[in-house]
Amino acid sequence: MSIMRMLLLLGLTLGACTTFNQENYTECLPLVEIDRQAARAQKDYSYDAVNFGYCRAPARYKNQLEEE
Repeated sequence: MSIMRMLLLLGLTLGACTTFNQENYTECLPLVEIDRQAARAQKDYSYDAVNFGYCRAPARYKNQLEEE
């Protein structure tokens, strides 16, 4: 039974660390769209979307906004 408890604890811990943060993701999507529109206007289709990284890492996105 001890092994089962350890596996359950490990599963819950990993699940908590990888949950999707819908609020931050929703907030950053308009920023990515602004990047896309600017790239389209400049016809620069190989642009580096600065805000895309924020969507992929919501915790980092939130911390960077708080620092600014």
